[in-house]
Amino acid sequence: MIEGFLTAVSKSKVVCLMPIELAFLVQGKAETPGKNSPQVADQELTELSDKGKRAAQRMGVWLARQGLLPDTLICSPAGPGMTCGEKLLKAAGATTKRISKVENLDRLSGHELAELLAGDTRGVTNLLLVASQASIETWLGWLLEEPGNPPLEVSDSFLFVMSPVDSWDEIGAKKLQLAERIEPGKLPKQFPFPTITSSELRPRPAYYYRQSAVIPFRRAENGIEILLISSSKKNHWVVPKGIHEPGLSAQDSAAREALEEAGIEGDVGQSSLGCYRYVKWGAECRVEVYSMEVKLMLSESDWQESHRERIWVNPEDAAKMVKQAELGPLIRNLAQQVAAQ
Repeated sequence: MIEGFLTAVSKSKVVCLMPIELAFLVQGKAETPGKNSPQVADQELTELSDKGKRAAQRMGVWLARQGLLPDTLICSPAGPGMTCGEKLLKAAGATTKRISKVENLDRLSGHELAELLAGDTRGVTNLLLVASQASIETWLGWLLEEPGNPPLEVSDSFLFVMSPVDSWDEIGAKKLQLAERIEPGKLPKQFPFPTITSSELRPRPAYYYRQSAVIPFRRAENGIEILLISSSKKNHWVVPKGIHEPGLSAQDSAAREALEEAGIEGDVGQSSLGCYRYVKWGAECRVEVYSMEVKLMLSESDWQESHRERIWVNPEDAAKMVKQAELGPLIRNLAQQVAAQ
């Protein structure tokens, strides 16, 4: 329906030449972090529940298929709202660069929200706000208020799409109309693969099944040493691996996982060492593997997942210890490549 921006400049003010699309998403329920989650002293943390994550992802797919994917998504800088926005965009195949963070978003009155939209959304034609249930109830009550109309039912992960308007200045100057209310429980439970328009369905968004990993190494007197980390439950040895994040290269995504899971930074090889496949979330995941020469190891106090263990071993031992058997030949090939340099 609407993609990108179409604007004209008149007397230093940007005037939109396309209808303005505005929607609100109620963030899902929060839950206390798991025992392995990092904690901040004297602060009770909450994170988006798995149910909330799936709901946000389904809303992302719905918005993309309707041509309503937002140019800009506004949410709080952290917490469930931020996670909700990230999950929605990535499931739709978009990047999190569309997110605009607003401090104290949930404290805005309806009038303050209208001022924010009129002042900070020049050029934006399709906007989604993600906030708490209480906030969206307040905003919708102010924007849609009509004499004699009963209040809208607002619940976790509900999406409210407003009828288009001609200008952000209209918001607050006149009442809006509700075009659609989408309930997460009425959307398909599965996700299209490999693209938004595909007919094949999987239990998780398409990007989950494309992953990348690094084999971390450092140079030693007798060749190289390989860094292995324990799994989150400390059942076996692995290398840093994760979902290939939309908007990042496979190498950059793997480097991010290495920083989080192993607390390391370094130089990731430009060429893949190889790949392997394994079954998870009801389908096959493909993992592209790269080398990483470690340049920095964070202390445990700075390492996000310090509940894991780290160990440096020689390539042959690493090839035998690592859980994923397909990594063994890749580790040995890496050792040969470095030795030949």
